[in-house]
Amino acid sequence: MHHFSLVDLQAFCAVADEGNLARGAQRVHLSPSTVCSRIKGLEAALGVSLFTRTSRGMTVTPAGDIVRGSARSIDREIEAMLAKLEPFASREAGTLRVVSNYGAAVNFLSGGLARFLKMHPDITVSHHRCNSREVVEAVAEDKADIGLGAYVGSFPGVSFIDYAKDDLVVVASSSHPLAQLASVDFEQCLDEDFVGLNESVEMQSFVEARARDLGRKIVPRVRVANQAILFQMAAAGVGIGVASRVAFEAQPAAGACAVMITNDWARRNIRIAVPADENRRDRWTQEFITVLKTKEESRPENA
Repeated sequence: MHHFSLVDLQAFCAVADEGNLARGAQRVHLSPSTVCSRIKGLEAALGVSLFTRTSRGMTVTPAGDIVRGSARSIDREIEAMLAKLEPFASREAGTLRVVSNYGAAVNFLSGGLARFLKMHPDITVSHHRCNSREVVEAVAEDKADIGLGAYVGSFPGVSFIDYAKDDLVVVASSSHPLAQLASVDFEQCLDEDFVGLNESVEMQSFVEARARDLGRKIVPRVRVANQAILFQMAAAGVGIGVASRVAFEAQPAAGACAVMITNDWARRNIRIAVPADENRRDRWTQEFITVLKTKEESRPENA
């Protein structure tokens, strides 16, 4: 059996990267003598020399290169493991774990969260934004206690509670030809210039995927950080955009209008996703559901 620790590997990599014992020791916050001892122990455990030691410093041997590459791979694996464990660690720490899609996050969630946290000053909330399918997956896999999204249909291990409607609309300048229409098929829009949200926004990815379904590609002339800026750009005539009706009605831009999209996918039903197993729903989850369902007490937040 080979006996060495992660600290041994970290100390070795620090010295290997620095080419100097003292600087490597400083990097891992250990004394040079401790690092030297750990490297010697690692060499003894592995049965190879990791460094060629000269008066000018320490040079990694070919065997040392192999160990350094494997050690870095181990570090990445540990980081990935810790990231996957974070939702479970949050649960143990008494944190309510919430996931939502973009539309739910910017239009519905903040008012409910504010009321919930005011009622429970000792509780913290961990929020993660992702697409609607990832929302229900997180709830099913016990990575989240509750989710909000527009996932359609059923999902194993998850129960759904109807929450709100948030249809997607085309936002255009009031002088744009589309603004004269009561409704529009999305395909009619694809020859127009677009203002888009950033590529990291799930709603934008969804809209661009619907264009690809039609054999077309949306290449926005401008990408912006949020829907409020998109509305302003559309009002100025930069291009049209697809956005949430709730967000537009909460903060309409002067000179812009919203046109209904007739495609079925534009009808967005926001639902609360919770574990189907009621034993997994703790008190905080149940109370947060109650807070969210009192929608009449809150107004959608600006996007």
